[in-house]
Amino acid sequence: MSTEIHGGAGQDLRRDILTTLLPGFFESDAPEWVLGMLREGLGGVCLFGSNIVSPAQVAALTADLRAANPLAVIAIDEEGGDVTRLFFDRGAPFPGNAILGRIDDLELTREVGRAVGEAIAAVGCTMTFAPDADINSNAKNPVIGVRSFGAEPALVSRHTAAWVEGSRRPASTPARSTSRVTATRRPTRTSRSRSSTFRSPTCTSASSRRSAPRSRPARGRS
Repeated sequence: MSTEIHGGAGQDLRRDILTTLLPGFFESDAPEWVLGMLREGLGGVCLFGSNIVSPAQVAALTADLRAANPLAVIAIDEEGGDVTRLFFDRGAPFPGNAILGRIDDLELTREVGRAVGEAIAAVGCTMTFAPDADINSNAKNPVIGVRSFGAEPALVSRHTAAWVEGSRRPASTPARSTSRVTATRRPTRTSRSRSSTFRSPTCTSASSRRSAPRSRPARGRS
């Protein structure tokens, strides 16, 4: 099979499938299986705390990944606050969504988004799975909590938009290097009071009990 990257799917079924995948790996250096799959057309990778040693190391890692496939998405879940990968060993220098929502200053939220965008772009990441756009509608929810801007839909909407605006065009980054942002919302997690990490969620209304399919417990947190 040819390892030349032409861009776009359609050469064969394997390549079509590879372009839809975004796996992670444990090492701080790109393993050969990842590089090999990238050469075959793998859509990208997602970095986690185990991949992070220092900014210079991450920049070298993303350069190796991009050399294997210049079109690859290099994603990271960098939300700020409690959810950080780049600073997982010491805590993010950016306030999280709950604080930003409580302050309710859109310019501050926009500035935090810009700072996160600059941080990930500086090490070669091209996408962050942030901000969390969930509405914290259930105070007992064990998953959303401080990751949300708040319990009011209008507040969450305007701060989500401001965060995305700031992060899409970091001030010190040229337009061609602008990082992509994916605002995240987890519909099955928003209003329940137990985490599916350990057990299946329980539906509480009569109508939802009739229509909700049974689900398996998740094997790991996202």
